[in-house]
Amino acid sequence: MLDNYLSMAESKLGHVQAQLSQKMSELDQVTSHGHAEASAAKAYEGFSDWRNKQCKLVEATFASGSGSGQAYLNCMIDVTNEQISRLKHLMGSKE
Repeated sequence: MLDNYLSMAESKLGHVQAQLSQKMSELDQVTSHGHAEASAAKAYEGFSDWRNKQCKLVEATFASGSGSGQAYLNCMIDVTNEQISRLKHLMGSKE
């Protein structure tokens, strides 16, 4: 069940990342900085590794067999949804 929620959250994250990449590309076209889209791509790459490490830490706080796997999945879902909110905020969303 949690696997399904994680899959849905990751799918939504991919969609939001694509939207933000498009907006950053448009921003690069109208500004002289030209690094918004590249910065977004680097953030996406780093997020996945950071999220996994954070959630492995959460998992480690549980004794083996006492719900550590569920804690890991819950963390992955929560952190993914938090990232979605952060990215939407960058796009000006009030959600």
